[in-house]
Amino acid sequence: MPIPGFFVFIIDFTHFKNVGLNVGLNVGLNVGLNVGLNVGLNVGLNITEKKVIQFLMESSNLTSAELAEKISVTKRTIEMALKSLQEKNIIERIGSKRDGNWIVIR
Repeated sequence: MPIPGFFVFIIDFTHFKNVGLNVGLNVGLNVGLNVGLNVGLNVGLNITEKKVIQFLMESSNLTSAELAEKISVTKRTIEMALKSLQEKNIIERIGSKRDGNWIVIR
């Protein structure tokens, strides 16, 4: 005897198992592919950090003042971006503050 206000549904899922498997594989492959392509490609970086990386790849000996002028931001903004990129292990300073170069690691 059914309980008032409740419905009972009986569904046969046997013909759905291949559909679910294919959908799961396709979604998993697509997500994995997209994540793989984006890892290390400026993911989680702001616009200034992306521009700093771009300019450092072109010329590794740019100063913060030169970067600030090229990107049209303050020197302090560049200094914060450089510090952030160092903390994220994206760039590294080789040599002294005066005569060193920036190396883009990844």
